[in-house]
Amino acid sequence: MVNIISNINEPIKLNAGEIVWLKLNDSETNFRYISLNAYVISVLQNGKIIANSTGFATVEIYNGNEKIAEIFCEVLPGKSALPVLFNRYNKISYPADELVLLNKAYVSKKRQIYIAKKVRKSYYKMCREAKAENVCIYASQGYRRFSDQLALIDQFTQSEGTEAAMKRCAPAGFSEHHTGLALDLGGGLIVDGAYVSNSQVVYDWIAENCYKYGFMIKNPPNKEHITGTMYEPWHIRYIADESLAKVLHEESITLDEYFDNYISVAYEIDLNNLSVFLDNQ
Repeated sequence: MVNIISNINEPIKLNAGEIVWLKLNDSETNFRYISLNAYVISVLQNGKIIANSTGFATVEIYNGNEKIAEIFCEVLPGKSALPVLFNRYNKISYPADELVLLNKAYVSKKRQIYIAKKVRKSYYKMCREAKAENVCIYASQGYRRFSDQLALIDQFTQSEGTEAAMKRCAPAGFSEHHTGLALDLGGGLIVDGAYVSNSQVVYDWIAENCYKYGFMIKNPPNKEHITGTMYEPWHIRYIADESLAKVLHEESITLDEYFDNYISVAYEIDLNNLSVFLDNQ
């Protein structure tokens, strides 16, 4: 049985807006990092952790299926935040903001779709400006409850098998849809005054334009090794910061890559000598 690295009685302290690198001295092992509260701490899969907002959070580290570390963190007030990284490695326990119902003119098949309130205005603006180019955008998914995520996983498991289902669907509690900041889109074109269903046209349009409204394609092509999720041209995520969204678009990078390559690490922590760090913290 492995002795789990833990600092349960003395959390690592860092300031909001900082990135800290948790390092293990074993370059030949592929570790998996999981944040149990992404609103406070989110993690990259190379061990970098991003302090998002004040509070306490636990980062678990796995070697295969075996948990080898529980790192407790306390985030103190600091500089203001970058968009929070949500994905299958960063758990979400509640929506990011008050949820509101989308107008039926902007949803597929007149469904009842809720999103975070701060997303609605930008989404409506994007839809209106797309329609001016004869592209009709409709949302098919927005906020999703944990129970709905479980049902979706079961549906794809039955039709495609477990491995394919888990590439397509994040585990319940780890789906970006739980935040209310994500939308799945489809739609079509206006041709000679008539609506013609054509989701690919919508995917192409949002790939080129959604950043202008503070959105990003969350799971872009050829990035599955980073995001852990297959390419989803229909899935957009609201990050509010249009200048950052433009960088992600122009550089063809994920939010993970932005944190990893564009934001400096405040300091590194050798987890094999965690007690030394804590003594000097």
